[in-house]
Amino acid sequence: MEKEIELEVIKAIAFGMPDEQVANFANLELEEIASFKEEHAQEIEERKNAMEEGL
Repeated sequence: MEKEIELEVIKAIAFGMPDEQVANFANLELEEIASFKEEHAQEIEERKNAMEEGL
């Protein structure tokens, strides 16, 4: 996966976009989204926290 797409997926998940929509725009299977969430949990959490803080 290209880094740019990876960052967009992290941002989309952090914003709360449903997995099905993330999979569609990133051209991934739902199973891949689940493993992506596990692999990038820290980055997703950091993005959520930054959004909550208004950064």
